[in-house]
Amino acid sequence: MLPTKISAVPHLSIGVSSDATLDQLVEYYQDIGVARILCLRCDQPSGDASKPAYAQGLVERLQQRFPRQFELAVAAHPEVYTDASSAIDDLAHFVAKVNA
Repeated sequence: MLPTKISAVPHLSIGVSSDATLDQLVEYYQDIGVARILCLRCDQPSGDASKPAYAQGLVERLQQRFPRQFELAVAAHPEVYTDASSAIDDLAHFVAKVNA
Protein backbone atom coordinates (compact mmCIF):
# COMPACT_ATOMS: atom_id res chain seq x y z
CA MET A 1 0.00 0.00 0.00
CA LEU A 2 1.39 3.41 -0.98
CA PRO A 3 1.53 6.25 1.54
CA THR A 4 -0.80 9.18 0.93
CA LYS A 5 2.11 11.63 0.83
CA ILE A 6 5.79 11.07 0.12
CA SER A 7 8.22 13.38 1.90
CA ALA A 8 10.94 13.04 -0.76
CA VAL A 9 11.25 16.03 -3.10
CA PRO A 10 12.15 15.10 -6.68
CA HIS A 11 14.27 17.56 -8.62
CA LEU A 12 13.06 18.25 -12.16
CA SER A 13 14.73 20.30 -14.85
CA ILE A 14 13.29 21.61 -18.07
CA GLY A 15 14.69 21.42 -21.55
CA VAL A 16 16.09 17.91 -21.85
CA SER A 17 13.02 15.67 -22.06
CA SER A 18 10.02 15.99 -24.32
CA ASP A 19 6.81 17.46 -22.93
CA ALA A 20 5.19 14.02 -23.08
CA THR A 21 8.04 12.43 -21.11
CA LEU A 22 7.89 15.20 -18.52
CA ASP A 23 4.11 14.79 -18.17
CA GLN A 24 4.47 11.02 -17.73
CA LEU A 25 7.02 11.48 -14.98
CA VAL A 26 4.94 14.08 -13.16
CA GLU A 27 1.83 11.90 -13.50
CA TYR A 28 3.81 9.06 -11.92
CA TYR A 29 4.81 11.36 -9.04
CA GLN A 30 1.17 12.28 -8.63
CA ASP A 31 0.11 8.61 -8.62
CA ILE A 32 2.59 7.67 -5.87
CA GLY A 33 1.75 10.62 -3.64
CA VAL A 34 4.62 13.05 -4.20
CA ALA A 35 3.54 16.42 -2.80
CA ARG A 36 6.53 18.69 -3.63
CA ILE A 37 8.74 19.19 -6.69
CA LEU A 38 11.92 21.25 -6.91
CA CYS A 39 12.02 22.98 -10.31
CA LEU A 40 15.48 23.61 -11.75
CA ARG A 41 16.82 25.08 -14.95
CA CYS A 42 18.55 22.75 -17.34
CA ASP A 43 22.25 23.13 -17.98
CA GLN A 44 22.74 23.30 -21.71
CA PRO A 45 25.13 20.91 -23.42
CA SER A 46 28.60 22.41 -23.65
CA GLY A 47 28.73 25.06 -26.35
CA ASP A 48 24.98 24.97 -27.07
CA ALA A 49 23.15 28.01 -25.78
CA SER A 50 20.64 28.00 -28.64
CA LYS A 51 17.61 27.02 -26.53
CA PRO A 52 18.06 28.24 -22.96
CA ALA A 53 15.56 26.73 -20.54
CA TYR A 54 14.74 28.28 -17.19
CA ALA A 55 13.00 26.99 -14.08
CA GLN A 56 10.32 29.64 -14.51
CA GLY A 57 9.12 27.79 -17.63
CA LEU A 58 8.92 24.51 -15.72
CA VAL A 59 6.98 26.11 -12.86
CA GLU A 60 4.53 27.67 -15.31
CA ARG A 61 4.12 24.39 -17.21
CA LEU A 62 3.45 22.37 -14.06
CA GLN A 63 0.98 24.94 -12.76
CA GLN A 64 -0.86 24.88 -16.07
CA ARG A 65 -0.80 21.11 -16.58
CA PHE A 66 -1.22 20.08 -12.91
CA PRO A 67 -2.96 23.00 -11.17
CA ARG A 68 -2.68 22.90 -7.38
CA GLN A 69 -1.43 19.31 -7.44
CA PHE A 70 2.06 20.01 -6.08
CA GLU A 71 3.96 22.42 -3.90
CA LEU A 72 6.56 23.82 -6.31
CA ALA A 73 9.93 25.13 -5.17
CA VAL A 74 12.81 26.82 -6.98
CA ALA A 75 16.50 27.18 -6.18
CA ALA A 76 18.99 30.01 -6.28
CA HIS A 77 22.74 30.13 -6.63
CA PRO A 78 24.58 31.82 -3.77
CA GLU A 79 26.65 33.62 -6.42
CA VAL A 80 25.83 35.02 -9.86
CA TYR A 81 25.11 32.12 -12.21
CA THR A 82 28.02 31.50 -14.55
CA ASP A 83 26.15 32.27 -17.78
CA ALA A 84 24.18 35.26 -16.47
CA SER A 85 24.91 38.47 -18.35
CA SER A 86 24.95 40.41 -15.06
CA ALA A 87 24.04 40.18 -11.41
CA ILE A 88 20.90 42.21 -12.13
CA ASP A 89 19.89 39.80 -14.92
CA ASP A 90 20.53 36.83 -12.63
CA LEU A 91 18.39 38.38 -9.89
CA ALA A 92 15.64 39.13 -12.41
CA HIS A 93 15.51 35.44 -13.41
CA PHE A 94 15.28 34.44 -9.75
CA VAL A 95 12.47 36.91 -9.08
CA ALA A 96 10.58 35.68 -12.17
CA LYS A 97 10.69 32.04 -11.12
CA VAL A 98 9.67 32.85 -7.54
CA ASN A 99 6.77 34.94 -8.83
CA ALA A 100 5.72 32.10 -11.18
